[in-house]
Amino acid sequence: MVGFIGFLIAAIIIGWFAVSFYRSFNELAFRQRAYFSVAFLMLAAALFVWGIAPLLNNEATTPFIVFVGDVLLLIGSGFLLEAQFKRFSAISIVAMSLIGAIIIGMRAFIYEPAAFVQNGILHFNLEGEPRILILALLAFLWMPLGTRITQLAVQSKGLNQFSGVIAVAFIVSLVCAAVFIGARQDLMVIASFAALAFSFLILSFIPSLINRYSRALQVASKHKEQKHGK
Repeated sequence: MVGFIGFLIAAIIIGWFAVSFYRSFNELAFRQRAYFSVAFLMLAAALFVWGIAPLLNNEATTPFIVFVGDVLLLIGSGFLLEAQFKRFSAISIVAMSLIGAIIIGMRAFIYEPAAFVQNGILHFNLEGEPRILILALLAFLWMPLGTRITQLAVQSKGLNQFSGVIAVAFIVSLVCAAVFIGARQDLMVIASFAALAFSFLILSFIPSLINRYSRALQVASKHKEQKHGK
C-alpha cells in the first residue's frame, strides 16, 4: 500500500507540472505546449499504473502492469518528439510506441528477469535491450528535448535569465527518474524515488512562479510608462 501511495503522489506531482506548464506559457506555440504537456501526463499515467503493482503484489500480474506503464512512457516519448520537431504524425507516434512495446513486451513475457515486488517496493529489474531502450529514452530524448522546450518556454516570456534554472531543475528530475528505473537495491529504489518526487515537486512550481514574475514585470512596466506619460 505504501508503494502505491508513493507512486500516486509522484504521478500527481508530475501531472500538476504538466498542467502548470500548459497554463503558464501561453506565449509558446500551442502545438508545442500541448504536446509537451501531454507527454508528461503520459509519464504521470505510467507512474500511476506502475503503482498498481505494489498495491496488488501479485507475481503473475506485475510484469503486465509494468509493461502497460512502459508503453505509456513510450507514447509520451512520441508526443515529446512531436512537440520538438513537428514532423511526426499520430501514425508515427503509434508506430514508434508499437515497436518499443514489442521490445519491452518480449522482455516482460518471454525473457527473464521479470519485474517483481519485494517488501512493498517495485523493482523494474531491467536487463539487456529493454534497459538500454528505457534509459536511452530518458537520456537522449526526454532530457535534451524536454530541456530545450522548457528553455524556449521561459524565453518566450522574455526571461532568458531563468532558462538555465529551469533547465537544471529539469535535468536533475530526469536523472533521478533514470536512477530510479535502473535501481536494483531497496535503499537505492526508495532514495531515488523520493528524489524524483521532490525534484518534480520543485519543478512543478517553477512555471507558475515564472508566469507571476513575468506579469509583475509587465505591470511595473505599464506603471512606469504611465508615469512618464504624465
